[in-house]
Amino acid sequence: MVNEGKVMTADMAQKTIQGCLDAFILYLKETGKFSDSTLVKYRSSANSVLKNFTIPFFRIDEGMLNEKIQEVYKAKKWTLPYTDQVLNMLAGLWHWARFIAPNAYTLKSVVLIDPRTGEKNYCSNFIAKITEQPAVEEKPVKIVNEKKEPVHKVVVTDSSDIPANTIMKYLPEEVIMKRDIAIKSLMNNSNITPKEVSKLMLFDFLHNRVVVQSQNVRSLMRVILINTETRNAIYDYLKTRKDSNEYLFESIFNEKSITEDEVSELSHM
Repeated sequence: MVNEGKVMTADMAQKTIQGCLDAFILYLKETGKFSDSTLVKYRSSANSVLKNFTIPFFRIDEGMLNEKIQEVYKAKKWTLPYTDQVLNMLAGLWHWARFIAPNAYTLKSVVLIDPRTGEKNYCSNFIAKITEQPAVEEKPVKIVNEKKEPVHKVVVTDSSDIPANTIMKYLPEEVIMKRDIAIKSLMNNSNITPKEVSKLMLFDFLHNRVVVQSQNVRSLMRVILINTETRNAIYDYLKTRKDSNEYLFESIFNEKSITEDEVSELSHM
């Protein structure tokens, strides 16, 4: 168990990565298309890259991943078949973690760069193979298309220009409601403060825990375990997000993080 006040270590970060990889391997096994021995090899090939990361899975982005692939490819001198295997597994893992997993492990999509050619490799055949079941095929396509839709209906340049007694909710009501439910659940089930809530970033939410960063020393942090209700409420809210901003909770004013005052107001509602 992880206790509050414990510093996030490389080992803890690896646990988030290996937990996601384990769940993906189980998903592949349940498709019935891969033998156990094949899955062992697939897991090992993905780990040839993933084991080198010291940050949580949720925080790994496309640039970091491609840089590490290139680095390990040169150091280990992968064969052509092995390179294909690594790329397929990593592309499949991120596609599954973003679009198919019951609760998304990441909000970041990635496009891999083939270290042999320097060109983009979408690994389309492998992804099609692992998602060809009708039950899961349509969901990622729908989400990708929805990501392109505009979110905001009113553009506000600065929330300070808005009179204190004016309620201007430019986000859709459904989004605000889901956000408020998630924040209230988090605050009711932990000792997190409104100020800490306003500072949370996407990568601070790690599936079943929230990492509260130290404001003075970023390498120090405390970990708050969250219950299933709170976790699901946060995921339910994040599914409504169509922006690429890295803060966890969005303000109703402009494209910025929720303010401490907004959180405090919610805590009294």
